[in-house]
Amino acid sequence: MKQFILKLKELWKDPKGHAFLVLGGYAIFFGMFFLYIFVASKMSNNETSYVTELQKLNQMNDYDYRLEINDEIIIGHIVNDNNTFIYNNQEYSYNNDIKPVFEYQNIIEYTNSKIIYKLIENIEYESKTEYKDGSINKMYKLENMEITTFEINNEIYEVDIKLLDISFKVIYE
Repeated sequence: MKQFILKLKELWKDPKGHAFLVLGGYAIFFGMFFLYIFVASKMSNNETSYVTELQKLNQMNDYDYRLEINDEIIIGHIVNDNNTFIYNNQEYSYNNDIKPVFEYQNIIEYTNSKIIYKLIENIEYESKTEYKDGSINKMYKLENMEITTFEINNEIYEVDIKLLDISFKVIYE
């Protein structure tokens, strides 16, 4: 060990050796610095939780939607599960207490993203199609309905629903 320290002292006195020791010191310092940053970033990436597209669908609280049934379009807005929409130039309000009577009253509840989430949260999709643009379609089958979700960038933007007697789509905006 004494010989190693004596060798370092000799190198320190020599101009070329001095430059080599300083350069080596910087290399060790920056090497440790970048190693620390690399390890710290890997640790922080492991700690972040991944939110699925279905969880995001369930977390939606304030959004606009467009419901397309055959040739008819219903435009609406949902805030905290209170659904206001316009159908045939008349404004309606739909929530747990008030359920308006109109032609598509059994379909309007499917505009609520939380209802769709509850239907498909515990079932595995039957088919999945991935496109070059990064969009994904997943089809879920239930007893009497088929639900197809359309997503891009880990967010569901459209849901197509086929019941026994009718098909419709909900587009979230």
